[in-house]
Amino acid sequence: ANQVFFFYALINFGIHSGSSIFISQYWGRRDTVNIRKVLGLAISLSAITGVIFTIAGFFFPEFLMHIFIKDPEVVKLGADYLRIVSLSYIITGIGFAYSIALRSTGRPKLPMLVSAISFVTNTVFNYLLIFGKFGFPQLGVKGAALGTLIARIVEIVFVMYAIYKSKGPL
Repeated sequence: ANQVFFFYALINFGIHSGSSIFISQYWGRRDTVNIRKVLGLAISLSAITGVIFTIAGFFFPEFLMHIFIKDPEVVKLGADYLRIVSLSYIITGIGFAYSIALRSTGRPKLPMLVSAISFVTNTVFNYLLIFGKFGFPQLGVKGAALGTLIARIVEIVFVMYAIYKSKGPL
C-alpha cells in the first residue's frame, strides 16, 4: 500500500523541488510577494494531486493493491491500510509545501523539529493502535494507518501554528 504513497510522494517531490528553486531565488531578493505566489501554486498542485490520490486510495484501494500484488490476503490488508492512510495525502502534500518553503527561506530547524515530532507521534500511535496497548483498541494494520494519519495531522498543525505565529515571509 505504501507503493501508492511512494508514487504520490514522487509527484510531490517534483512539485516542491521546482517551487524551492523559485522560493530560494525570491528569498535572495526578499521578494515575499512572489514567494507567497509560488507557495500558493505548490500548495494548490499538492492539494489537487492529494485529492486525486485520496479518492483513488479511499474508494478503489483493492484495485490499486492489485496493481502491485496478487495475493488476496495481502490485497485485503493493504486495502484496509490504504483506505485509512489515503486520508492523510492532502495534508501531507500541504505540509511538504510549507516545509520546503521554510527550508528555502533559511528556516530548516522548524521542518526538522516537526518531522521529529511526527515520527515520534507515528511510532507511539502505531504501538498503541497496532497492539492495543494502554486501553487502546487492537487494530492491527488499520492501527498502523491510523497512527500515520494522526502523525500527519499533528505535523500540519505544528507547521501551520509555527508559520502563522511567526508572521515571517510565508
